[in-house]
Parts: sequence; structure tokens; C-alpha cells
Amino acid sequence: MGQPNFFVAPSNSQAYQVVANLNVDTLPPATLIYGTQGSGKTSLLLMLQAELAQRGQKVLCVDALDFSRRYAFAAQKRILPAFRHTMRSNSIFLCDNMERICGKEKSMEELMYTCEGIWVKGGHVIATLNTERLTLREFGPRLASRLCVGISAHIEKPSPEEVRAFLEWRQERGSPVRDSRSGSEGNHEPADCYRGLHFGQIARYLDRLDEREEWIPGNFEEITERMMAISWYGFGVEEDELRGPSRGVKIVRLRSIQYTILYNKGYTQREIACYYRQGRDAVARGCARLRANWSEFEEDYDFFINELRGSLI
Repeated sequence: MGQPNFFVAPSNSQAYQVVANLNVDTLPPATLIYGTQGSGKTSLLLMLQAELAQRGQKVLCVDALDFSRRYAFAAQKRILPAFRHTMRSNSIFLCDNMERICGKEKSMEELMYTCEGIWVKGGHVIATLNTERLTLREFGPRLASRLCVGISAHIEKPSPEEVRAFLEWRQERGSPVRDSRSGSEGNHEPADCYRGLHFGQIARYLDRLDEREEWIPGNFEEITERMMAISWYGFGVEEDELRGPSRGVKIVRLRSIQYTILYNKGYTQREIACYYRQGRDAVARGCARLRANWSEFEEDYDFFINELRGSLI
């Protein structure tokens, strides 16, 4: 199986080989791929789904939370037989983010019967879990006992060398490899910005930030003045709080967003630190915090960008 849109490195090669060399005739009933969010698990499942469909296998890929919602809807509308036929009539069942169903007792029970319905016909279940340490206690003894006897593959965090190779791989394909100003000031390479992040996290951050700040007009004074206003009417935070010593969660979060916007516009850490009355290290940490937790910041970041574009044009 080829990997035109999947970067293979030592940190994810074990999981990739499990998928790339999959043989349904020798595959155990359960296969688990685990790692933290953004490590490429979903991409592997989607690649596998396409490959198996081409081989003529009857395969279904579903996110565990979507499974739970569809089950609840079917129960409410009294169409459970149709739901169960859709889920259990496949020879291979791919369940993404299986941990999302934990704590939903009825959905977990339905998932267990779904897996057993596939296994009893000689089928296979391949699941991903967002975790650094594989534990199955939350799924209950019956399902856990079946899942733990199959294959498990861990996607580890990439090394700095792997991140550097990943950025080169993206660049060869014409994809952005940095936000406007990736890297700390000095001679650090772009890879240093993404230390500790998975390839998927880096890709999402770069793809979504690409050229956003470039289209924000205005100079430093105009942009910062408007960001202070946005912080007030959008989040109830005043300028004195943002430019003062406060370490409140909301304050730190808004600073991270504003640091990143200004840094990606081309302003130096020294300029930004001076304006916010913070140290340069605080600016660097703020930008790194946003990169590492992009999915948590994205909505508020977009709010700032859209407001800035609309107000300064």
C-alpha cells in the first residue's frame, strides 16, 4: 500500500507497517493503534479503509462518538435493527477514537455486541485510541479481554530529526512548512518550533495558519490597539490585564493568541515583549503553547483574525 499523503518515520513505522502489510487471512480479531491526538491514527484508518475497499472487502470506518450518537438516534426512532445491520454486516469494522465512548454505558454495551457480531462471523475490528499508555479497563472486562489479545501498535512522539525530515517532505510537496515566522529568533531551525508535536498537529497548524496574518493590514500600533478592543468586547478582558502581571488562565490564553498574531506578522519577540511588559521567554512560551494546543485555540484565534480583518480594512 502506498503512502502518498502519509509521512513514515521511525516513530510511526510500527503502526504504518501493521496497516501497510495487513493480511485479512492472518489478521487477529482485534488490532489497536494508539498514540496522542494528531499522531496520524485517523489518517492510517482512512488509508486502510480505501485499500480494503479496493480489495473488495466489506469495511466500515466510524468514529466512536459518531457510533454513540447514531445508536442513540436509532434507539429514539426505534430503528435499531437497521442500525445494527449497518454496523455488524461488515467483515472489517474500523473504529476511530474508541476511548470517546467510555462512560456511555449503553453505547459501550452496543459497541461490545457490534464487535462480537463481527468476530463471530470471522471478521476483524481495528481501533484507534488517543492515549500514550494503552489501558482497556474503561471498556469493561468482556470487551477488554477480547481487545487485549490482538495486535497493538504505538505511535510515539517524533524526534527533532524526524520533524525536520517531515518539514522537508512537506516542502517537496509544495505545502507550507512554517507559519510566517517559525522558529525562535536567532539561528534556530523551523523544526525547533515544533519539538514534541506529532506530524498531524504540525500539519494542521501550518495548513490553517498559512497566510492568515499576511492579510491583516495595519501597523503594530493599529493592530495592538484593535486587539485590546477585541479582548474587551469579545472576552471581557481589559488592556491593563493583558499588559500587566496577571497569570490568569484567560489572560495567558489571550496573550498567546496575540503574541502569535504579531510574531507571524513579522514583529520581533523583543517588540512584542516590550509592549506587553513581559519577557521575551514569555512570548516564546506563549507562541509554543498555541502551537502545541492548536485545536483548543483555533476558534478564538479565528475570531481575532476575522475581527482584525474586518476592522482594519
